Amino acid sequence: MPPRLERGTSPALAHHARTPQPRRGAGPLWLAVLAGAGAALLAGCTKSKAQTPAGEALPPQVAVRCVGAQPIPQRFEFTGYTAASHQVDVRARVGGYVVQAPFQEGTSVGAGTLLFEIDPRPFLAVQAKAEGELARAQAAVSLARQELARAERLAASDAIAVEELERRRSDLRTAGASLAAARAQREAAALDVEFSKVRAPVAGRVSRALVRPGNLVSGGDASGTLLTTLVATTPLHVHFTVDESAYQRLTDLLADGTTLYAEVRLGTSEAVATGSLDYLAPMLDARSGTAQARAVLANLDGRLVPGLFARVTLVAESRQPRLLVPETAISCASGPERRCPWTARSWKAAPPWTSPCSPASRCPSRRRPGRRCRARRSTRRAASLCAPNASAARPCSRRS
Repeated sequence: MPPRLERGTSPALAHHARTPQPRRGAGPLWLAVLAGAGAALLAGCTKSKAQTPAGEALPPQVAVRCVGAQPIPQRFEFTGYTAASHQVDVRARVGGYVVQAPFQEGTSVGAGTLLFEIDPRPFLAVQAKAEGELARAQAAVSLARQELARAERLAASDAIAVEELERRRSDLRTAGASLAAARAQREAAALDVEFSKVRAPVAGRVSRALVRPGNLVSGGDASGTLLTTLVATTPLHVHFTVDESAYQRLTDLLADGTTLYAEVRLGTSEAVATGSLDYLAPMLDARSGTAQARAVLANLDGRLVPGLFARVTLVAESRQPRLLVPETAISCASGPERRCPWTARSWKAAPPWTSPCSPASRCPSRRRPGRRCRARRSTRRAASLCAPNASAARPCSRRS
């Protein structure tokens, strides 16, 4: 029951009288209770920790590898396409009717294989006429030579005029020129007869016939009727473009005499066809910043065809040894060129080399650009790399 207040008491005294006051001696009692509970909890934790088996408290086992140094070839990746080393548009060189096309479409043919035959009878007639003209010219030359010899004998005894002697000499020269023209006409007629049989100029794979027997074709060099297409696939070319940075590195390697060979994977297949770098453009295209390059494949079996998508890998043999680091030891990755390996020093002796993750270097990070390289807590005390030149007396070890 609240205490009574007498009249005339101030409001502050009245509020103080209504507020319950703590009893004397209650504070030390509560402190004693809390201290006892804390001691009991600490004792329980200590007891549970002491009961934990010693095997569960050991750090995890982490494999340790020594860094090896050996020559590693440089690789450059590009994309391109396959192309024929030689492509020929087979056209008719003389006009006429096609008599036959004795070849199988889409197959490989050798050089000189008969592909089309045009009716040769008109050309044989022209050839026979040229042969007659040649015989006439030969007879005229023989007669002019005999007359000149007779005129020279008569001129020795002053029995013939000098003008007649000069005329007979001129007749011999004219007959000789006519003989040369007749021979040229005969050769032209023989060529027309030869061109009436269209043969494969090179060995390769022939496409379909664009003209069937019975059709009339026109002859000529570039305006002649297109009969078919022939592509040479042995060897086979692979065309690709090289960017500016790779172009500079490739030119440096070629200037040093480094051998470059190509590994080509066609389409989605992982089969590798090995070839060599055949051509590298002497200049870059200023608009695209790239240069044209070409690799050549032997393709002896003829299985590869032009027009395939190709993944080209140029491999340059390097004489400079490089350190081999396991992929699992790479951490702090923020890009292909900005990665750091996990390193640990041996407990016997510190390695005489500095790793990219040493305290002197910084590891790039997207969140905190300046933070140092740190391994995970589970593997912080485990060695992931050892010194590459550590002696046999100081083997690789782990720190627990």
